[in-house]
Amino acid sequence: MYWTELPAVRRRLNTIVSGSPDHDWVDHTIAAHLDKAIPVARCLSLRCGKGGLERRLASAGVFAACDGLDISESQLAIARQRAQDAGLSHIQYRREDLNYTELPENAYDLIWSHGAIHHIERLEHHLEQLDRALKAGGLFVLLEYVGPSRFQFDARRRELIEACYAILPAACKALVPREIEARLARNPINMGLRWTLSRTRAVLRERRLGAVLRRR
Repeated sequence: MYWTELPAVRRRLNTIVSGSPDHDWVDHTIAAHLDKAIPVARCLSLRCGKGGLERRLASAGVFAACDGLDISESQLAIARQRAQDAGLSHIQYRREDLNYTELPENAYDLIWSHGAIHHIERLEHHLEQLDRALKAGGLFVLLEYVGPSRFQFDARRRELIEACYAILPAACKALVPREIEARLARNPINMGLRWTLSRTRAVLRERRLGAVLRRR
């Protein structure tokens, strides 16, 4: 389980973002910045993955049309199917490497970047393209990781993390069985050997093995 999925963590992050434990960054953005502007004509979602964000925005009536971009064709196939199953024909998905993508000028009223920027190597090019694609008066929504490059903490930070972990009660160091069961029920392939084999096949199919190995 990724740490931000823990209910207590989510409530804390929501409170920091919106002032309420029950309203997350998406709720806050819509209420604080888009309420009177929606639906916008055209929206762009970067590193869209399986399309959860676009479907949520569609259900809130945020856009008339949306483009979702991701480098993984296997993820996009899931996003397309789920959008089709939900009857969301106004969401279009396509495979793009955001390091090299050329975006159309003045094309989007709203751009969402959900954890995409820290995956970009050619950052200057990418940001220039976003500036080019966003209409005057448009909104760029950024939710991003901030921290050590590739999560490589220095010795002092590791020492502090380990000290904090050491003082936690034993019950806080293990996942509750029902949480594990719920996770498996939602996505059983995301566990153990099956997940590793699945990801390896996807990387080989998309010819990204060299890039992945360089990151390691």
